[in-house]
Amino acid sequence: MEAGLKTDKHDAVLDLAAMKLPTGEHTIAFYGRAVSKYAAPTKSGKSGKKKDIVDIVVSEPITIRVLPAAKK
Repeated sequence: MEAGLKTDKHDAVLDLAAMKLPTGEHTIAFYGRAVSKYAAPTKSGKSGKKKDIVDIVVSEPITIRVLPAAKK
């Protein structure tokens, strides 16, 4: 799933049944990446030539608990 940076909020929906996770605790994390321009300062203090850099951000781990399916 990709989410743009121009909005304030995004929801992540995990289909645990499709993932077929066994009952118990599991740890997940989300990561994101962005390409931005960066110019290192030169010896004269001015900005040098701009180049693309990639920033990667990883969320804090999130623990989820999968319970057994309710009996019908």
